[in-house]
Amino acid sequence: MRSKTRNRSASKRATFDKEFFDCYSTAEKPNLYIDAESIGNGLYFVNMTNAIVLFIFERYAVGNWFHLNVVSSKGTESSTNKEVVLKYQSRNLMIPTKFITPECISSLPVGVNSCQRPSISVESRKLHISGLTSVVRFLLKFSSIQVECQNVHEMRSLLGFRGGCLAACAEASVWTTFCEVEMTQRMVTSLVTSLETRYSTGELEIPEDLVRFENHLAQPVRTHNFRKKIQDQLTMQGEKLQKQRPLEQIEQLHHVFAEGPDLTLSDLILFPCVLTTIHVIGEDTFKTYLPKVTTWLKHLENEFKNTPLQLTLFETTERVASIESLRISDLVIKIPKVPLESLYKSDPPRDKSRMNDYTKQTYVDEAVEFLKEKKIELFEVKSDYIDGILKFLEWENVPSIAHPEGGQLPESRRERKCEQLGNLVEMVKFISNERHSDRSKEEKGEESCLTIVDFCSGGGHLGILVAWLIPDAQVILVENKEESLRRAEIRVDQMGLPNVTFFQCNLNSFLGKFDIGLALHACGTATDLVLKKCEESAAAFVVSPCCYGAIRTNHVVQYPRSFRFRDTGLSLHQYFVLAHSADQTHDEKNPKTAQGQTSMQIVDTDRLAYFYERKYKVWLRKMTSEIASPKNHILVGIPN
Repeated sequence: MRSKTRNRSASKRATFDKEFFDCYSTAEKPNLYIDAESIGNGLYFVNMTNAIVLFIFERYAVGNWFHLNVVSSKGTESSTNKEVVLKYQSRNLMIPTKFITPECISSLPVGVNSCQRPSISVESRKLHISGLTSVVRFLLKFSSIQVECQNVHEMRSLLGFRGGCLAACAEASVWTTFCEVEMTQRMVTSLVTSLETRYSTGELEIPEDLVRFENHLAQPVRTHNFRKKIQDQLTMQGEKLQKQRPLEQIEQLHHVFAEGPDLTLSDLILFPCVLTTIHVIGEDTFKTYLPKVTTWLKHLENEFKNTPLQLTLFETTERVASIESLRISDLVIKIPKVPLESLYKSDPPRDKSRMNDYTKQTYVDEAVEFLKEKKIELFEVKSDYIDGILKFLEWENVPSIAHPEGGQLPESRRERKCEQLGNLVEMVKFISNERHSDRSKEEKGEESCLTIVDFCSGGGHLGILVAWLIPDAQVILVENKEESLRRAEIRVDQMGLPNVTFFQCNLNSFLGKFDIGLALHACGTATDLVLKKCEESAAAFVVSPCCYGAIRTNHVVQYPRSFRFRDTGLSLHQYFVLAHSADQTHDEKNPKTAQGQTSMQIVDTDRLAYFYERKYKVWLRKMTSEIASPKNHILVGIPN
């Protein structure tokens, strides 16, 4: 009888996410790694990201299914000394916890030290997960498929409609960026900076991100299943839902929690951030200037009344020797002006008019003419291979699982994908041979095998093919979409490839060293982030850019990239105009196509000039087949 009950329970868990269940239902206990300093009596010094993971770890008692490893990074490069430090009071960590001292960090598995913490490692599957949202989503999903788990429904509801809460990566989602980066890092840091710099002026500016959250909570709820939510509310009141226009239906829903009427993972992440802030600037200030955030916070405190979170700001510099002694009542409170809009990219009030400013033909003509006047020499786009020998991948010899068909690619895209992969693979093989020949005899051997990273790998089309073609190389797939990476895992399992490792994380979370970096159609700025990773590892690269119009300046890369272009005085606006123009590559009959190809050549010349200035040998090639893709450039670089 007990066996039948367990089987039914396992069956219910499998229907939640069949692929996830199939992959991990038989996996061993994963290892969870966090950066923290234990100071005894259940007290830890942590940064905000690690504090959030600890809070969720304890709140939902997932310690039964994870090994907790507390890594003390004090005095190391990964130390939190330069970050805002928090004092976390553990409620009851009555589980086996391994404490790893600084001198033992180097002895951790290579994969563990190749990504930022907090992180999760599933060693039997060669999988490493890094980044706040990816880690906490895995904590909840993995725990919810365990037969002994008692709060399955609660865990799944936290993941939102169809399990999509915070599934989108920060690079693509305004909401994920807000929860994962801006509130957990920027908001708390800006608060401390404000306290440090304004203590003597008698003014305190409330963090901008808190005001943005206040405005978000004032907007109508935008959720996929809003009609069901309204029906549930009216049913509780004994009423029936009348036929109305969708917008009117949406306006009937109000924010009880961050994403609407239901508690989600977003609330769990934002709760420690706001709670820490209210401890610093005072409850009265919150009630006066952030009334909706105050109401939201009260709802959460009621949810967690049996498991209160004890998290306080700890002094970070000598200038703030005792923040708690600061008399907030004596300060003049300043409120930054921010747009009255929600934190969803699709929100109608969100201003998108500035995007049209980059597509005017007169601006394109002016930017192109400007560079002509400055006599900028562009790299020639060639279609031959670097070594002058034209080669083609013989697809008939490739295993079906390594073929795009094996990656569940639609038939309409397979031929183009084969052309794209064939072109990049030949470049990789050339560089692989070059790097091997450059190494001395003493360096050669098992210890010196090449490490090749396929960034933004998706379902692993490129990386898996490379792993099969170059079996003595270690291939790493880096991808932040869990479904895509899971499909790659399944294909690698079916092929029995022993030389592939997986990292589910954003580009900035990957810290590993490697020899060759790859990216096939990494969108917009992602191409430059990949190239930056290659520069940091002094690695060669084979990259095919895409979505030039999605290029954005950020805290990692700025534009123009090269001194060659910066010295011309080309403005950022002109650069973005050219980037948007580069996306106008249509069929040959379209008058915009030639202009788009010229703009692609300009942007990619800037990218390669950046590496040429850093002593790289660089080439600008294009895919040999016209059907491969309108975005057919291949950037190749080898460090001297």
